[in-house]
Amino acid sequence: MNIHSGNVELSCTSSLKKELIAQDGSKAILDTDVYLFLDGKGQGFTNYDGIVSYNNNDYRVKRLINFTYSHQEKATVYNITWRGSEVASEDTLPPGKLTLMVNPLAKKIFYQFKKLDDKTILVLRDGLPVLGCALG
Repeated sequence: MNIHSGNVELSCTSSLKKELIAQDGSKAILDTDVYLFLDGKGQGFTNYDGIVSYNNNDYRVKRLINFTYSHQEKATVYNITWRGSEVASEDTLPPGKLTLMVNPLAKKIFYQFKKLDDKTILVLRDGLPVLGCALG
């Protein structure tokens, strides 16, 4: 599979733990399973299923983030345009700053996908790793 051809269907799973420090110094922690899917035709989604812990409260996160993508031929960089999210009824994450842990702030973002081996890809943003993902 050549993940840089752009027309290959790709799916991968990962566990993610991420920390957010709010302006008031409080800390939120996202602990979730992530499923990433690219259909090979410019459509994709990221599915989150986990918990956000904040101020001694745990909030369930269960949502699907839809996007479109494009890239240059044989490029490793993908231009992602976020298209909205679908929130499951089990999701208890309140609207506001905590949603930034799973919903992107920018409408368009560039990500780089690097194949580490036959079973793993690394997703980078601005050259920094954001997700290691097991190919499915």
